[in-house]
Amino acid sequence: MMLETLFAHQQQEQAFLSLMVCGLVLGAMLHLSIALRRHHPVLGGVWDGLTALCCAAMLFGVMLRYHQGLRAYGALGILLGILLYLAGLSQPIAALSRLLQKYKDSHPPKAGKCPMDDESNLHMDEER
Repeated sequence: MMLETLFAHQQQEQAFLSLMVCGLVLGAMLHLSIALRRHHPVLGGVWDGLTALCCAAMLFGVMLRYHQGLRAYGALGILLGILLYLAGLSQPIAALSRLLQKYKDSHPPKAGKCPMDDESNLHMDEER
């Protein structure tokens, strides 16, 4: 009885699935925000603002597309999308990130090639 009243109107199923996809995208953006905050706190704050704007735009777009306001099933769809991302897709992405970091750490720059963040070249240029 509860599910029948939850999806009583036409196109609510599509709106729910659209909002679930929005939740997946929002989960990915929040995951990236955590990584950005670790390395660049200011850029992480800017990304959080962009994430909030994207979330509002996604909600507004779905509400305009289906001519309905945000209802309980919409909030459920967003939360379910975020949880699906955090439980499923975030794990392989985090593992790939760790693998790439390990590869980067195991291959130091070759002789004569300085890393991009090396400041020794800056001091040599200032002396000339």
